[in-house]
Amino acid sequence: MDKRGKSEYTMRFSCPWQQVDNIIINWLNANKFSFVEKKDKKYFVKGNILVRRFFFEYSYFNNNGNNVVKITTYCDSGNGQWPIENEKLLNTAAGAKYMASVRDLLGAIYNMSAQYEQQPSMQTDYHKLASKYDVYWQAEVDKKLGNHALYGMLIGIVGLILIAFGLVFGLLILLFGLTFCFDGLHSKRKYMSYIGFVTIGISLVVWVISVINMFS
Repeated sequence: MDKRGKSEYTMRFSCPWQQVDNIIINWLNANKFSFVEKKDKKYFVKGNILVRRFFFEYSYFNNNGNNVVKITTYCDSGNGQWPIENEKLLNTAAGAKYMASVRDLLGAIYNMSAQYEQQPSMQTDYHKLASKYDVYWQAEVDKKLGNHALYGMLIGIVGLILIAFGLVFGLLILLFGLTFCFDGLHSKRKYMSYIGFVTIGISLVVWVISVINMFS
C-alpha cells in the first residue's frame, strides 16, 4: 500500500552555501515554482490545484562540522501529501518528469561540491561550472516559455473555429490558451503572447455574444 508523507533528501556539501543556494534557485525558476509565504511558513509550489501540485522546501544546517542542505518535497493532488517516490505518481508523466528533475538537482549540487573539494583554491573553476548550469537552465526556461507563447497565439488565432465545436469546449480551450500567453510573457517571444491576448479576446467576445443569443 502506498504511504503518504513527504520525500526528504539531505546532502553534505563543501562549497559555500551561497553557491548551493544559487543552484537551487535556478532550478526552482527553471521548473516554474512560485514562492509562497504564509505566517511563519515559507515554501515553493508549482502545478494546478485542480490536478496536482508539487511542493518544495529547503534549509541549511551544520551536522558535526559539515554543511548540509535538507530538501523536502511532495505532491498534493487534493487527497493528501504523497512522496514523489510514490509508485502511482511515478507512473504519470508529470510525476516521472519531476522525479528526474529532482535527481538532476541533487546531482548538480553533488558535482559542484566535488569540484570545489578537488580545487578549493580555484574559485574561478567553480564559477565557470555554476555559469554552465545557469546558462543551460535559463535557455531551457526561455525555450519552454517561448513555446507557450506560440501555443497561446495559435489557440487565439483558431479560437473562432474552436468555439464552433461547442461553447463549453471552446471556452475551456481559450482559457487554456490564456495560461500559455501569460507564461510566454516571460520569454523572448512575448510578442506572440500579445497577439494571442488580442485574438483570444476577440474570440471571447464572440463567445459572449453566442451565449447571449442562445438564451435570448
